[in-house]
Amino acid sequence: MTNLDPAKFVVSKDAVVSDIDLDREEFILDDGRRLTDKVAAEIAADALAKARRRNLVPGRKSLGRDGKHSPVVQFRLAEDDLDYISRAAAQNGQTISAFARQAVLSAAGKAAPDVKPR
Repeated sequence: MTNLDPAKFVVSKDAVVSDIDLDREEFILDDGRRLTDKVAAEIAADALAKARRRNLVPGRKSLGRDGKHSPVVQFRLAEDDLDYISRAAAQNGQTISAFARQAVLSAAGKAAPDVKPR
């Protein structure tokens, strides 16, 4: 891994960006290393991993208006039933959770809120 922070890199509107042949042209990084295709790939992979970690939010947003954690309801199904529900949810462009939430609320006589697919 590198110690470069991708959040610190800003390309201005007037910047000139060009491709260079790293085998023929020498480019030295701030840490003194020569930039090679291998080092560039490592930097790109590291930057992508850091960006993904910053954007990773476990679970979905709270379903309540107060932002608290939403209660969890669990139940068991036969594998065939889960496959059936999974296909039905996919046909509706929904996750299994959104599909089940809508089905349960509908069965209870309450209209389910519109939830956008993830």
